[in-house]
Amino acid sequence: MSTTIYNSGEAHRINWDFVSRLFIGLLFIISGIMKVMHFEEIVLSLNDIQISPSLSPIILTFAILIEIVVATLYIKGGKWKDANGYTLIAFVAIVTVIMHNNFGDPAQATQYPVKCGGAPTSSARLVRILLITSGRSCCFARAVA
Repeated sequence: MSTTIYNSGEAHRINWDFVSRLFIGLLFIISGIMKVMHFEEIVLSLNDIQISPSLSPIILTFAILIEIVVATLYIKGGKWKDANGYTLIAFVAIVTVIMHNNFGDPAQATQYPVKCGGAPTSSARLVRILLITSGRSCCFARAVA
């Protein structure tokens, strides 16, 4: 989907598919960079939720790689953009279950903790956005909303 904008007689097309992938991907990339910057603090918070101290750095490194690499590939597009989008959806779902499993706590129900480098948005909202922009799962996205 694109929009044509006329400026000084020249036509410019805006690729809204790319723009949406860019903004969604940047959420994950910025979160991954924040995790790199606060690596030790996040490892300690993983230890607080009963993850083995020897596995915490490995799990966090894997999460950082998913956030940065997969989100970059998602922004780039190509024939794997849907697979990358679904990988990000699965990542959000898994992290939500592991890190935010106390759904009675209003703070966990609405946003990620800032100390974990998460974007201040509802994980359900992010999943809906990813599903809607993928273009293939709009029916499921409406059901989640």
